[in-house]
Amino acid sequence: MSDYSVKSRRYEAGFKSFFREWMILFLFVALVVISFILNPQFRTTSNIMNILRQASFLSIIAMGEFFVILVGHMDMSITSIIGMTSIFLAGFVVNDGISLGLALLMVFVMAMLVGIINGCLVVYGKMPSFIATLVIMNILKGLYYIYSKGLPISGLPGSFNYLGAGYVGIVPFPVILMLV
Repeated sequence: MSDYSVKSRRYEAGFKSFFREWMILFLFVALVVISFILNPQFRTTSNIMNILRQASFLSIIAMGEFFVILVGHMDMSITSIIGMTSIFLAGFVVNDGISLGLALLMVFVMAMLVGIINGCLVVYGKMPSFIATLVIMNILKGLYYIYSKGLPISGLPGSFNYLGAGYVGIVPFPVILMLV
């Protein structure tokens, strides 16, 4: 059966089935239009940039997860990978005196290694991706709790804030990262 015939059967009931499938998008557009009309503060440039900044972090994560789901798997360890890289990055810079650039490279390699381990467990170990990444998630949580002793790590240099709070013109830097 061709892709076209599947899609044509999906919409053969007409507008009602089309609307049911795309309802969440229609509701989102309606909500944005109503907010633009009723609240003048909503349509300010600073508010739009703030919304984009907040959405950019989740979007970056979702783009990575999208490709995992696209091939029919699930990655439960993504939040623990983010936690691990954040805590180790802060620890490397603050506690160990490593430069920010080198620390970023080190945690990037750590995240890649975790991804490789996840992939090997699924491909070579024949484990379901949900189970393999759930196990890795808990191992990583244990590792970063041991590393940080359960305490927050503070004292990062001001240049580090640029990654999450910096601007290029009026556009927040995280939005640029999201678009890239």
